Amino acid sequence: MKYIITKFFEKQLSQFSPNLNSEILVSRINISSKNFIGFQHPFFKVKLGIWNKTYRLIVSYDPEKQVVLCINIFDKKDKNIWQNISWRLHQKDILGWTEKNMQCIRDKQYYTLDV
Repeated sequence: MKYIITKFFEKQLSQFSPNLNSEILVSRINISSKNFIGFQHPFFKVKLGIWNKTYRLIVSYDPEKQVVLCINIFDKKDKNIWQNISWRLHQKDILGWTEKNMQCIRDKQYYTLDV
């Protein structure tokens, strides 16, 4: 499985903990688990518990190519965005974050992790 980590996603990730990094985060994602929740194709919601703290991610997953693009991350306690995130209410935000990630890819501001 290949994970794409962009500069935009790294910036979002750095807001949560100085000890949390992409390698730790990616090692906890299990696409076959109940924490990998279908959302709106090709997007998924992912629930992760790391060091007594819970995070939520939005990822884009291509099962044929076995590639995951990390879109954004939230603290579970962020009641403004995460508690009731839905495609209908947050489509514009999710597509905007996706575009920022795609721009990083076009600008070659990303790296991949193989797990």
